[in-house]
Parts: sequence; structure tokens; C-alpha cells
Amino acid sequence: MQISIHALLGGAHHARGLTVIIDVFRAFSTACYAINAGAARIIPVAELEQAYALKREHPDWLLMGERDAIKQPGFDFGNSPTEVEAVDLSGLTVVHTTSAGTQGLVAAMSAPEVSEVLTGSFVNLGATVEYIRSRAPEAVTFVAMGTAGRERSGEDDLCAMYMKNELQGVPNRFEAIKGYLATIESARKFFDPKADYAPERDFELCTALDRFDFALTAGRDEDGLLTLRAAKPAPA
Repeated sequence: MQISIHALLGGAHHARGLTVIIDVFRAFSTACYAINAGAARIIPVAELEQAYALKREHPDWLLMGERDAIKQPGFDFGNSPTEVEAVDLSGLTVVHTTSAGTQGLVAAMSAPEVSEVLTGSFVNLGATVEYIRSRAPEAVTFVAMGTAGRERSGEDDLCAMYMKNELQGVPNRFEAIKGYLATIESARKFFDPKADYAPERDFELCTALDRFDFALTAGRDEDGLLTLRAAKPAPA
């Protein structure tokens, strides 16, 4: 298994093999909490206007996401796991658009050498690693999306390295990583009382290692819409 780590939106465009798009703060942590709350599927889109268009076409679908970390007008939820963790989303479709993570998913799905696309975060890291093992791909690319897909961020870089280590049997020390993540620039918003769009609980929820036992896989539905669904690793 050849493992590569790429970064930012350009890295998603140039990924190859089984590709994991990583957005820890907060897109793909929030997506896991939404699936755990019962959402039947998540439809990630790159553009705000596409999200609004889908809502107009399907009024019962929910909108979730952000621009510049801020919940957008008419959206049901921001990009916050705190907002969705205790909501009953049973059977519902959630349209998700963010500044980094969903952009990377859309880019990777059109990359010519990509064979399969997953999301990456700490909250379902173990399940994602086991899913990768079960697929036994020749090539794996981890893409650390960073801030807005344009600037490297420690949480995504470390998540990529953590998964690479797990696949290669290299020990990890998550408590040390979590302590460090609380100090980095991209986590500052969680500890700023003025940043009501990013509650401190979001940090705890995004760093709850292996809280969920499913991977999130990306595919196309019958209408061609990019769709995320939960997938559990096949038994050994």
C-alpha cells in the first residue's frame, strides 16, 4: 500500500487511489454527528447557490454549513457538531456546504486517478482506517484540507499523519495531540467567548477519538448528486 499525504484544495485535485478528505474543524466531524443523529444521507456541495437550489427543489431537505465559519442565512444548522448532536434527524437528507471539506470532496470526486473517496476526522478515525484496510487499495492519499482549503492547519495535518501511522503500525499518542490542538490558531475560535458560531464544546466533540464506528463514503445517487453515507468495515 503506497500512502501519500497531500494538502489543501490543490491536493484534492491531484489525489490518486483511495482518497481521504480530512476536515477535523469541523466539516467531517459535524457530518459524523449528523449521521449519528439519524440523517439518511448527506449531500456535500461546493457552492452556496447549489445548496439553496436544492432546498428550493426539496423543501424538506435541511441545510448545514458555513462560510468563513459562519452559519449562512436560511440554513438550519451551522457547521457545528454541538448544533446537531442531540437533534433527531431520522430519515432526513442534509445538504452540507463548507469552506474547505466539501470543496475537497467535490474536487476529489472529479480527480482522474481517484478510485474511491472517504471523509476523514478523529471522531471516526479507527473505523476509517479499518475500512481502508478492508479495501486493500494499492494507493491511498490523505488530503489535509486546512483552513478554507488554502492554508495548512495542524488538526488536519496531524489527523492525516495519525491515520498513516495506524496503517503502518506506528504508535500514536492522542492525548498529547489533543493537548497541542487546543493551542493552535485554527482552534482559537472555540475558546473565544465572542465567537458564538464556534462553541467550546465543538472542540471536545471534534477531538472525541473513535466516537463513531462507521466510515463516511462518497458516491453518486441515482440523480448524480454527490452523497455521503455511513459504511462499517467488513468483518475480518
